[in-house]
Amino acid sequence: MNNVIISGRIIKDIWYKNQVAKIKLAVKKEKVKKNDAKDVDFIPVTVLGPRADYVSNSLKKGDYVEVVGTINDGAYKNNNKDIKYGSYYVECEKIELIIAATSNTNPKKDDNKIIDKDILSIGTEVAFKDEELPFKKTI
Repeated sequence: MNNVIISGRIIKDIWYKNQVAKIKLAVKKEKVKKNDAKDVDFIPVTVLGPRADYVSNSLKKGDYVEVVGTINDGAYKNNNKDIKYGSYYVECEKIELIIAATSNTNPKKDDNKIIDKDILSIGTEVAFKDEELPFKKTI
């Protein structure tokens, strides 16, 4: 079975032509280096058909996306046919925007988008009074 699920940021402008889009994702590895920095892989992704139209019209550099697809072999030989080069890419079957890239340093919240600042605030305590709860508190 050849299935892959990756999530990462689009690191450069999207190439698009004739319902083919090519993107490159920066995907963090789980393995941590000695200096506590996570290593990153740069994964090429090819998107075909109507999905490519969506990618070229709706996504941009810096967007954090999740891709479901298959790993394909893109091996090729040089012009003299004497050296074979190895290459792999992910062929996208599904792509979803997780966090949109922001262009300013103090982003405003959009009703349909989750931004990094919102993710960082998850799990923080919120102060409220018991009478403000929409249900009765039982202990």
